[in-house]
Amino acid sequence: MTKKRYIVVAHAFDKRGRLLAVATNSYTKTHPVQKYYADRVGHPHQPFAHAEILCMLRCKDKQIHKLMIFRYDNEGRLVCAKPCPICQEAFTAYHPTEVWYSDQGTMVKL
Repeated sequence: MTKKRYIVVAHAFDKRGRLLAVATNSYTKTHPVQKYYADRVGHPHQPFAHAEILCMLRCKDKQIHKLMIFRYDNEGRLVCAKPCPICQEAFTAYHPTEVWYSDQGTMVKL
């Protein structure tokens, strides 16, 4: 078994800053919503659940004000976590007001 090189974590917050949901990438689980957006953008070979999509699904019908995505390397440093085209397509359906992602130790607004 190989050791993961990084971990991706997504946090969703409401307008008052309350945490709504947290999720990480899954390398073993799939989800129909993930498959739908992967097919939609032409990446059917990426069926495994991404942290961003799982986090938005866990919010159910709650309005997401801020979605923050972090990617850590195996030494705990923040590295680039820019959302992929699949997740960016999902943002159009779930309408988070703000999306932030880590990029080499800082946070960048999408």
